[in-house]
Amino acid sequence: MAKITFVHPEEQKFIGTADLLLEERYARIRAAASESEQSGAVWFRHPGSDSELQLFEVRLGPNYIAAPHAHASDEIMVVVDGEMWFGAQRCGPGTFPAIRFTSSRPAPMERVSRISARGGMKPTLPVMS
Repeated sequence: MAKITFVHPEEQKFIGTADLLLEERYARIRAAASESEQSGAVWFRHPGSDSELQLFEVRLGPNYIAAPHAHASDEIMVVVDGEMWFGAQRCGPGTFPAIRFTSSRPAPMERVSRISARGGMKPTLPVMS
């Protein structure tokens, strides 16, 4: 039988990126992360596991630039508010970037809120390359 889990807006619990990076398992990432990279916030709506999907929302401030990094699985996002750039490609609200063999280059973002989903992975932050 199917299992349905609900997460409601009133359950919202954003964690500051800087606070999340205090966890010992993120020590290497914390050491390499810029002040800008530590200024965001994330809400793990569905935390995920090796066998369950992960869904999270990220909020980033103006001019945020993501360092080159990779993930252990593909990722599909939806830009909810603001805009983000992948090279010369602008992604405004309603855009769904899908990243296969997930790696990215630095891209400036103008105050963005996005929701991302990943499948079959342990909940982790990106691995800096």
